[in-house]
Amino acid sequence: MSYKHLGIDERIYIENQLKFKFKISEIAKNLNRSISTIIREINRNKDNNHYFSLIAQNKAENRKQSHISFHKFKNKNLVKYVQQKLEAF
Repeated sequence: MSYKHLGIDERIYIENQLKFKFKISEIAKNLNRSISTIIREINRNKDNNHYFSLIAQNKAENRKQSHISFHKFKNKNLVKYVQQKLEAF
């Protein structure tokens, strides 16, 4: 099963449902997500003990931008080094 990040539409839905005091289990069921995903989303992105979809979206985008992925084949110096060592072998 592949992982899919929550989108702004889902975050808006969560915010609205929380305002009307819906249970987290109902929210998760309606979004076809696990309860733990919804709980994690709320806890990770709440601001002053309230969940706001736009703040949550901004936080998620900032985390995504600040995450640096070091894939070994994207490092050209490493690729060159390995090629040289393989050729010398």
